[in-house]
Amino acid sequence: MKISRFWKHFLASACIIGILASGLPAYAAASPAQATPESVIFLINQIGTVTRSRRPAIVAALNAYNQLDDASKAQVSNFSVLADAQQILGIQDALAKLSVSYDKVDADWSISTPYVDKSINRKSSGIYPWIYVSENATNIYMNVMFQYIGSRRIDLKQILVRAGDEKYTFDCDTSYDGGYDASLKAWFDIEAFTMEPDEISWFGEWLSQPEVIARFIGWDSTTFDYTLTAPNRQGLSDVIDAYNLLNAATPEVRAKALRNL
Repeated sequence: MKISRFWKHFLASACIIGILASGLPAYAAASPAQATPESVIFLINQIGTVTRSRRPAIVAALNAYNQLDDASKAQVSNFSVLADAQQILGIQDALAKLSVSYDKVDADWSISTPYVDKSINRKSSGIYPWIYVSENATNIYMNVMFQYIGSRRIDLKQILVRAGDEKYTFDCDTSYDGGYDASLKAWFDIEAFTMEPDEISWFGEWLSQPEVIARFIGWDSTTFDYTLTAPNRQGLSDVIDAYNLLNAATPEVRAKALRNL
């Protein structure tokens, strides 16, 4: 685990689903009474650029395709378009719960939970995951930011997360990235990390526990305990769901999902 080189970019924008087939609502527009490979190909061609507003067209094509027997399904030459559309729509549904920002200069995306701003306004500490997706969506990273907000100045040295019987340790760097916010009338400090692939499962382990406590420890041994709240937990879950869908997709599918939100 290393200190994220993306967190300042994220803070600038943040602070100042099962896939389609498993969760689709019913629509009045029905598939043809007797679907054929030709009619399914036609319906798929009508989908166009995938956005959430194109859900009825995707549903119609999927319903028609599912009417076919295996031999007829094999004749649907553009099925890959429908498969990609389902995956793109699933990603877009997950991202609809989150804050997505695009940097036109760096040509990359930051994806975070709206809970960040809400918790800051309430002067609440928190655990904030966010996703960084590189230009052309070729690389995807999961990051986590720990934010302390309180009545005392704490220059963070270490953060310990207790979830059930397990304890997770995050060692901070020596720079002080905090200060006093006059509008909040509170002290704050921030530490951010990029999670290694084998560490991303930690989030799921945390969410599986009824109580998660983050202990903020200063260089002077001052401590502050923050218990993960229900909104923070939901934000964490929403970001993890989006990450899993993005990570399972090809860079091409990721890019289409992000560019056409």
